[in-house]
Amino acid sequence: MLGVFAAARDVTAQKEAESKVAEQLAREEQRARELERLAELERFQKLTVGRELKMVELKKEIEELKRENERLAGGSVGR
Repeated sequence: MLGVFAAARDVTAQKEAESKVAEQLAREEQRARELERLAELERFQKLTVGRELKMVELKKEIEELKRENERLAGGSVGR
């Protein structure tokens, strides 16, 4: 009778260990999903920031071209 009880106890410990491993695996999978989402957000941020920087650059260029155009137009009027 003692041997049967010991075997049942060993199975319980194994089941508990399997349960803990499954829980840890689930946490690791969740963490992996969170890291992937974070990487995705970082890529999006880089794209949007890069786009905004390009827009600022283009606006400056437009302003410079407007000033140059006005300067040239003003010079031709006086001729």
